[in-house]
Amino acid sequence: MRRLAAGLVLVVATCLGVVFGPVGSASAEPTTHLGPLYTTGGRTEMTFTWYNRSVGVQGYVENFGLNTTTVTFKFFQESTLLATQTRSASAQTKSFNFTQAGPSGGITEVDVKVCTGTACSDDYVIRPF
Repeated sequence: MRRLAAGLVLVVATCLGVVFGPVGSASAEPTTHLGPLYTTGGRTEMTFTWYNRSVGVQGYVENFGLNTTTVTFKFFQESTLLATQTRSASAQTKSFNFTQAGPSGGITEVDVKVCTGTACSDDYVIRPF
């Protein structure tokens, strides 16, 4: 009888897991996706992960063989520019994955622009909310 009860409990628990999903599956940090962004001769696509103070950036930049395609990232806290980073590719696709550290209070905005030669995309403003 105890084996039957234990088996029944296991079946019910398994069914509840299937119906309600795994326990503790809450999303970690919020993310924001951008792209693909195109400019003459290139493109980029990326995902931002918003940590407590810093921002993780993962994606790629691709160049179709004309000049060099460069993605520029400007990291801000309110109106204060904290850092600028670039990622480039020439006649290839390059992946990137980096984290930009931020001060107390965190990074509140990232401005993104992609350029190939003299052709540039619009400025894209990314915020965590």
